[in-house]
Formats: sequence, C-alpha cells, structure tokens
Amino acid sequence: MTELQRTKSSVFTLENSYTLDELKQMTEDKLRSILMPVDSVFLNYPEMYIDDNLKKRVTNGATSFVKLNEGTYRIYDKEKNFLCLAQVKEENGKKTLKSIKTFY
Repeated sequence: MTELQRTKSSVFTLENSYTLDELKQMTEDKLRSILMPVDSVFLNYPEMYIDDNLKKRVTNGATSFVKLNEGTYRIYDKEKNFLCLAQVKEENGKKTLKSIKTFY
C-alpha cells in the first residue's frame, strides 16, 4: 500500500469537503450555503425540545429530573435552537438530565 485516503468520517465526505484555499476564495454567501449545522454531526441521537424553565437549568449546568429513557439527547429550545448534548442517567431511582457539551 502506498496511499490511504479517508473518504468519509461521520457525515463528512470528500464531496462536501473543501481546501483552505477554496474556502478563502468563497464569498460569504457561498460559505454560509456550504457550512453544516453543528447538530448535523449528532443526528444519531434523539432530539428533545425543552421549555424556558428547563432551558435555564440546562444552560446553567444544573441537573434536572426528567421522565425519559436513559441515553444521550440533542437538546433544543422551543425556537428550535440547538443548545447541547445531554445525558439522562438513573440515580437513586430517579432519572436526571445533565448537559454533556454545550453549543450556544
């Protein structure tokens, strides 16, 4: 073997990849049209929409009690803004939601 080329990693492919020189030559409108939303990388996790009260808790790093299955979730506010990845864990018979990584 003399060469190894990665053709895909998660949602990223060679077809939707650009060199730095190509990016430098693009207009702002073109750049906006090719950029992928951050949450597109996490589409394998279920989504959850939260109200303003829970949003305040989640965005401040507080743990909240929820009635969801254990696992990792994409968290959005009611305006459909991607806020974070959060994890639901069962502790002492109660399920809690805690942000893992924030993106706001």
